Amino acid sequence: MNADPKVIAWALKVLLICLAVIGILFLIFTGKLTIYSGLLVAFLPIIIPYLKRKQSTTEEQSTMTQVEALEILGLHPGATKEDIIKAHRRIVSKTHPDAGGSDYLAKKVNLAKDVLLKDL
Repeated sequence: MNADPKVIAWALKVLLICLAVIGILFLIFTGKLTIYSGLLVAFLPIIIPYLKRKQSTTEEQSTMTQVEALEILGLHPGATKEDIIKAHRRIVSKTHPDAGGSDYLAKKVNLAKDVLLKDL
């Protein structure tokens, strides 16, 4: 069985989070949570958004078609890797949040590039 490495990595991260939650519950029931509460407070804000971001990217990538990706980058079917990269750079320079664009547009442009390069 050939599984997508991104899906495997995401599943391993979820497994680690589940193990962490079980460990935290164990600490709660044994009365030791007060010692580790600082670690809990420090790591939860980092872990939760990361998992949400990875999950939504995987879901969106599975729903974006090649036709949509080509339209976003302004390319035609049969575009080469160099064409895709050149179009991506041109568009992302205008849509990147640091250049006055939005996170949503930059994310879509990056996703379009990933979808097209995945199939080459």
